[in-house]
Amino acid sequence: MKKVLFFYALLLISNLSFAQDMYLEYKISGMVDGLNKVYFSSLGMRTESEMNLPKIGKMMNVTIMSKGKPNSIITFNDKSKTYTVVEVTPKKESTVKYEIKVLGNEKVGPYNCVHTSVVVDKRGNMEMWTTKDIPGYQEITKLAKMNDSYGSESMYQQLKANNADGMVVKYLVKAGKGMKMELVKAEKRNNAASLFEPPAGYTKGASFDPDKIQNMSPEEKKKLMEKMMKQYGGKQ
Repeated sequence: MKKVLFFYALLLISNLSFAQDMYLEYKISGMVDGLNKVYFSSLGMRTESEMNLPKIGKMMNVTIMSKGKPNSIITFNDKSKTYTVVEVTPKKESTVKYEIKVLGNEKVGPYNCVHTSVVVDKRGNMEMWTTKDIPGYQEITKLAKMNDSYGSESMYQQLKANNADGMVVKYLVKAGKGMKMELVKAEKRNNAASLFEPPAGYTKGASFDPDKIQNMSPEEKKKLMEKMMKQYGGKQ
């Protein structure tokens, strides 16, 4: 989950006041295969992740982060027709350390990219390719900076200092079975306002703050897990 959030953070390296809505589509391969569809507008960001998981099969996950509530991430559950709100407690200062190194300038598809290596807390080596060739890339980052789950101010500053700010075209994790995400479509389009709110007929399920869960007693964690499993139709 953290790798996915980090990837979405990298999509947003600039300034949110969209002159025009955007749609991005990324192909996922490696430890899982699938497709990520990302919608941007002045209302926020919506991601639709369709993945084929071993022994589980196809899984669809939809999340929304709105400009008005940047510290809340909404996740939908089609089976139970519910949505969950993950509340992220704002932190005054991030303790996560990023080491960013430029590896060179490369062409990925039609885009001129800066290839960088990103090390998080001296572990978790990743590589990414960013471009400034896609119009409007400057308008897609302020939203991510509002939510600590999507990276820290330090990360954005280092990317910019290395002239590596821009739209992510390719993202690579080599650890384990590895994971690669690569941009296959980028276009301007009018995204409906309904994409950035819970669908009609859905009810609000259990909400939680990941930081507060760490301070819960074993019994409290068990009760929350049972509530979440019931909501998502899992077996207890």
